[in-house]
Amino acid sequence: MDRATKRLPSLPSFSQMIPSCRPPGSTREPSLLAGLLTVTAWKLVTGGLHLDGLADCLDGLGGRDAEHRLAIMRDSRIGAFGAIGLILFLLLEIGAVVELPPGVRARTLLVVPVIARATPSLLALLFPAAKSEGFGAAFSASVGRRAAPIALAIALLVAVTALRSLGVVVLAVALLSAVAVARFVATRVAGITGDVLGAAIEVAELAGLLTVSDPACVWHRDENTCTRRAELEQPAKERVNIVEMFEDLKHENEIQLSAHVVEIGGADVGVSEP
Repeated sequence: MDRATKRLPSLPSFSQMIPSCRPPGSTREPSLLAGLLTVTAWKLVTGGLHLDGLADCLDGLGGRDAEHRLAIMRDSRIGAFGAIGLILFLLLEIGAVVELPPGVRARTLLVVPVIARATPSLLALLFPAAKSEGFGAAFSASVGRRAAPIALAIALLVAVTALRSLGVVVLAVALLSAVAVARFVATRVAGITGDVLGAAIEVAELAGLLTVSDPACVWHRDENTCTRRAELEQPAKERVNIVEMFEDLKHENEIQLSAHVVEIGGADVGVSEP
């Protein structure tokens, strides 16, 4: 019985059973409300400027040719493609923020915007401006050849300092995602615009968040980033301990029952001898 008692799992505290009752300084995963408030504050800081560019690019994809697409993107009204795309995009971003591992959550929210804002200078060198006027043309004309290397070097420094080797992966994934989106749109509007740059920034941020979110723990074995996975695996270990405990109890009960049967049998023999 003592051996079975030692295998009893430790019972979770009340604050662990109810997610809303977390002690101060807890590193457990945030609630959906916390993720929503984080993304809301994030977008309010930028004024939703980049989200507007993403919506315009999504609406413009429905145009007949480059000129028609640019005309749609200049329209201040939002269409069905833009509205649906923004909803799905923000849902993905909120989900990615909620799934960030506790050990790197705050650092990721610092690194990802820095990386995303290093992408416009790179895109200005890779793609021509779609129009001779507008923000995209003005930005491309003002960007020197040294701007992109400097911006990327700063982003790499921040990423490696905050996330170490994981920061290099986040930087690579975010840049590739931004370039892929910019290339996809640029081939359809004959270049880049301010909307394309804004969309690329948003996509780079989402790609960075998804890279660091929970599935990354499969390959990133750092103790801090895999804290949440360890917490998820703990209940399974406790279930195994409970099964083993009941097997031990069953075995000991069978032994005790056999002993009682032997005692009863001996008593019957003693009574029948006289």
